[in-house]
Amino acid sequence: MEIAGLLITFLFGVAIINLLAYQLPVGEKVGYAWPVGLGTNALLMFVLDLCGVSLRHVALVLAIELVLTIVLGVYILRRYRPGVQLKSLLEKPFPVNLAWIFLVGIAVFLVYVVTARALFWPVYIYDSIYGFDFVAKAVAQEGTLHNAIFDPQHPLYSLRSLYPPLVALNFAFAYLLGFETSHVIVVIFYASLTVSLYAFLARVTTHLGAAFYTVLFVTVPELFNFASLSSSNPICAYYCAVGLLALWRAVDTSSRADLRIGGVLIMLALWTRPEAIVFAAVAGMVVLWWSIRQKRVWPVLIFGAACLAFWGSWQAYLHNVLQVTGDQPMDFILTWDAGKLSRMWSQVLEVTFHGSYYGVVMYLFVAIVFLNIPYLGKQRQTLPLLGIIVVAWLLYLLVFYQLDTDFMPDSTDWIGDAYRRGLFNFIPLMLLYCATSMWSRTMFEFIERWLATDKSPVVE
Repeated sequence: MEIAGLLITFLFGVAIINLLAYQLPVGEKVGYAWPVGLGTNALLMFVLDLCGVSLRHVALVLAIELVLTIVLGVYILRRYRPGVQLKSLLEKPFPVNLAWIFLVGIAVFLVYVVTARALFWPVYIYDSIYGFDFVAKAVAQEGTLHNAIFDPQHPLYSLRSLYPPLVALNFAFAYLLGFETSHVIVVIFYASLTVSLYAFLARVTTHLGAAFYTVLFVTVPELFNFASLSSSNPICAYYCAVGLLALWRAVDTSSRADLRIGGVLIMLALWTRPEAIVFAAVAGMVVLWWSIRQKRVWPVLIFGAACLAFWGSWQAYLHNVLQVTGDQPMDFILTWDAGKLSRMWSQVLEVTFHGSYYGVVMYLFVAIVFLNIPYLGKQRQTLPLLGIIVVAWLLYLLVFYQLDTDFMPDSTDWIGDAYRRGLFNFIPLMLLYCATSMWSRTMFEFIERWLATDKSPVVE
């Protein structure tokens, strides 16, 4: 039941991706499949719950998804020619050299290590025990989000229990399938993020370069650690980072397929964690940019309305069904406090450039940014991506500045906790920026040419 259930959600995701963006390469579709399938799975469970259908009937959920997959599959087969895409896949084999095989082997091994660790250890992190996993177990036991945790006479919920339900519903889905731990869902998103990042990298650099930056990604210590825990941060990182990358490429190539996929991922991000609003705002700017360049007003209007609907649906459910409030400790009136900003900034720098958290990624990114300064006017690809990263980061910092705290040593460590894990959303963007730079492309093109050169000794 466990494997069959996950396989159905994967095929469901493949069908949706082909419906939205059939033209995309197969590798990208594989990376998108499970996150889109599981995201839609959470939406379906939410709708069934609203209709009064018990979510304990997981076979019904899978049956609906299987029927929809078959219907979409028949439609796609009639509309497109799948054989053409299969032929194009066979005509573009991966490069066979020892360096590429070695790097890909490292990435695959590390993802395996994360998987083995995740399936061995029980859930033990605070955020999940008192939040996502707690809600998931209640949903799996009672078959509804409106369960005993939210009983007004004996409330058991915490602020983390009130986060958008995509993570909790998919954790519950894992338990209903028969898994003993919800870690499997986080591992799926981590592996999908690795595949998606490689697919994006392979479009802007050589396959050897893509493998190198993928290894840098999977060796980020903090993300490697949290990928095997029942945390919502890697899940949010997938939707936010890959969604922004797809929208960036939509602007760069005028691709409607990337625009649709990026929009869907950002909408699903709004159902993971509250900070996704920051990335949705940046995504809205990118979609507006695309609409202006293409002289089309509907994409930005549809995207804005859809984001409001996704965010508003959960807020309405909290207030009208659960009758609870999920207010964050935040001051919505912008004020100036130089001392507070100085203390926050010193903590931000300490965490951001902490080698045991993010390895060399931050230092490499800053170095590439400085190396690119003399060529700003010639950077058609990298400059917009850098703008997306910087704007998102500044808005993200603004959110923390507006928190109701003074960042003194005895206050809640927002930077050392929430901000530290929130940087997961930026790491794929930073690595793609590094790979897109002319310095990186030139280096890896030279290495691949050198590896392809016949170095056999001359026999006289």
